[in-house]
Amino acid sequence: MRSLLNIFKKVFVVTYYKKNTGFFLFLFYMLFGVEQKPVLFHRELIESIVAGKTELLVTLVIFLLYHLKCLCFIIRRIKSDEYRFIAEMQSYSTFRQTFVIAIAYILLAAPFTIYSGFIIAASIKLKYILSVIVVVLFQFIAHAIGIFICYKTVQNGFMRKQRISLPGKIPVIKKSMFLLPLWYSVNDGQWRLVVVKFFSLLLLSFT
Repeated sequence: MRSLLNIFKKVFVVTYYKKNTGFFLFLFYMLFGVEQKPVLFHRELIESIVAGKTELLVTLVIFLLYHLKCLCFIIRRIKSDEYRFIAEMQSYSTFRQTFVIAIAYILLAAPFTIYSGFIIAASIKLKYILSVIVVVLFQFIAHAIGIFICYKTVQNGFMRKQRISLPGKIPVIKKSMFLLPLWYSVNDGQWRLVVVKFFSLLLLSFT
């Protein structure tokens, strides 16, 4: 499962943060670079969020938009022809598939989830229990729905692949979970690595 987890980290997590470097730098500058006293600013901001219903609602909408951003990124990657090999994770058990997808999604949603943690901590400190319940439930439901949609997208991608009619009606065979790293290397353009490994094994077999 570690090989599958590493593939998902590279395909989704690393690529996502590379593509959105500008977005996060801009966000960091707006949140911490504009104000002269960013710590005091965020303390007052979080206190206003937990104390006011309107502020809390606006914050949850912003969190929701970010979850949609993460979800759209993952779905586009799964449906992309370049990453069709992701359907081969069907060789793994449902638990392993769900676990790997969950890790990838959690890592993508981490920035706003961490900020939610500060809101929850402030709500507990200021004894706004309703705000704690609302934020915790929102993040739990948003993560659960996002992971479920990603899992179903992988399942649907595999079913679409099986329905593709090939010349001579050649059956589509699921790759073994041991061959998934090799399948990823080929699709990722790492032909040199595959060729070198093949000839190395060939030479070893004759020695």
